[in-house]
Amino acid sequence: MTIDTDAQPGPQGIGPVGPGIVLVDPVSSADVSQVAQVWRNAGWRVVHMSGGADLEAVLAGFGRVLSFPSRYGRNLDALRDCLADMRTDTAVLWSGWQPFQCDSPRDWGRLVDTIGQCLDEDKLDGFALLLV
Repeated sequence: MTIDTDAQPGPQGIGPVGPGIVLVDPVSSADVSQVAQVWRNAGWRVVHMSGGADLEAVLAGFGRVLSFPSRYGRNLDALRDCLADMRTDTAVLWSGWQPFQCDSPRDWGRLVDTIGQCLDEDKLDGFALLLV
């Protein structure tokens, strides 16, 4: 299932950053618990991730909040594989992402591309990354 950014269950996003990645309106995201509740009410599993100084920390964060198996290699290929194995509609609310985007634009782009590829290839069934 791919995410239709015009018909998603959560608060209106400012716009998509990439497939399945939405920048949530700052007014709507003032209370992250309210954003999470809207998505839960729509039937999604919601997890919260914060920060991530570099790609390694971001990948470790995904592994932790999404309870990836111990075989998760903390690289973009492993992220793609583990996301493709998910069977529950899941939204990751990521706060504190801005320093990673600003300080590591190349890695940020690679992360966005990896998630987008999963969605484009229909390997990902119900995943959204909400930037709050």
